[in-house]
Amino acid sequence: MSMNNLIVRTQIWAWLPFIVAYLVLTRYADGKIGWQWLILCPASMIFWVNVHGSFILGLILPGAFFAGEIISKLVKREDALDWGRIGFIGGTCLASGLALLVNPRFTGIINYSINLLTNPPSQQLIEEWQSPTPQGLANISFYISIVIFIIILAYSKYRLKPTEIILVIGFLWLAWSGQRYVIWYGIISMPILAQMIRELPLKFPTFIPQKNWLNIGIAILLFCPVILVQPWFVERLPLPETYWRQVLRGSAAGPLINIGTPVAATEYLKSHPGGRLFNEMGYGSYLIWALPNQGVFVDPRVELYPYDQWMDYIHINNGTNYNQILSKYGVDRILLDKKLQPELSTLLRGDQSWTLEYDNQYSQIWTKVVSP
Repeated sequence: MSMNNLIVRTQIWAWLPFIVAYLVLTRYADGKIGWQWLILCPASMIFWVNVHGSFILGLILPGAFFAGEIISKLVKREDALDWGRIGFIGGTCLASGLALLVNPRFTGIINYSINLLTNPPSQQLIEEWQSPTPQGLANISFYISIVIFIIILAYSKYRLKPTEIILVIGFLWLAWSGQRYVIWYGIISMPILAQMIRELPLKFPTFIPQKNWLNIGIAILLFCPVILVQPWFVERLPLPETYWRQVLRGSAAGPLINIGTPVAATEYLKSHPGGRLFNEMGYGSYLIWALPNQGVFVDPRVELYPYDQWMDYIHINNGTNYNQILSKYGVDRILLDKKLQPELSTLLRGDQSWTLEYDNQYSQIWTKVVSP
């Protein structure tokens, strides 16, 4: 289910505080740890709010536990917490809300997140913001997991707590609303599913090792690749040639950069500056980093650009009224990706108002011909 979220992106930094908050709140609600551990929730929020917009989940988690435990108390469940311990969860939610203000934007970060969730370009033009369809391994796994969850729930002796019901339904609704949220549903639901499997009316073989060497071994296997693929070590690894054909090897820009990154084209622009540039969207990030003095037309931070500008970007890529649209923005130079923008490249070759300034295996730079 997490395959769509495993690319290198800042969302990965948000997984750690999310898991920390979930584990702490779960163990506290189970009576296994004291209230002091709840301090980790607002503490991790300070990190969370400064790395990714999903920090709002750091308020939803303690809020869900607070509501669930109140319901458990009102319906007089045997495992319900006393009002004092419930109050500590409410205090955790309040403290996490105050902790999110520890960021350069202060309260502005809240408006930013609200605007992002309602931003038309992001919601309408990016696939990961769309509801998951039963296509592809990740989405199919997501839907299969729901079926498995329902079947196990029907046969298991384990009965969901009010808090777990709120969490599963809430995060399942979130996952159905966008593919990018499936990962959060997976993190929430799998431990609960494990509890239900444990309570199935079946006899499982008993295996209680003195030390959990299996978990230790898995942890090591997962952690070692993280160390080995760092830029300082990766070029020394005997990786298959199929990998090295996809990344830049022996480049000053680093060995983990995809071969399609416009490193050479950017170096050319650095030595031949000037012009108002139209660029392929993915190129925008690298240009901002490698050539900060060169303005970009767009970059992958979709929410920062108006919806009309994104529609113009799409029309230009497709070669629809591209000269008229480019003139509207005053563009006199184009950096395009030959693989992703073939229609535009073909049209420019037959357009006498543009001349090919630079060309390599992956990129092209075109310049507007100045009329005499």
